[in-house]
Amino acid sequence: MIMEGIFLMSMRRVPLLARDLPVHVLQLVTPLDVCLAGVRERRARRGDERELSEKKTGDHYRTSQSFCAKMRFLGIPCEKVTRETAPGRPRAVLGLEQRS
Repeated sequence: MIMEGIFLMSMRRVPLLARDLPVHVLQLVTPLDVCLAGVRERRARRGDERELSEKKTGDHYRTSQSFCAKMRFLGIPCEKVTRETAPGRPRAVLGLEQRS
């Protein structure tokens, strides 16, 4: 099962899933300032002028770090990946060949 991290970060759901399904968490370790710059850049490209909530984005960032630490403590694999290594990892974790 593959789910985007922000929507799956639940201390209850993941351990329950891990009882019956193989779970492997991929933790994107992009620095917060790079994340903020990326959000601003994507918004600017599409003409989105909404103000970015640095606090909210920072809270999500810290929550993801805490979540992964707790998952590791529970014995659930939580692998750190970068923007460069992340795209191919889900297929590799699932044992699928990489696309050319």
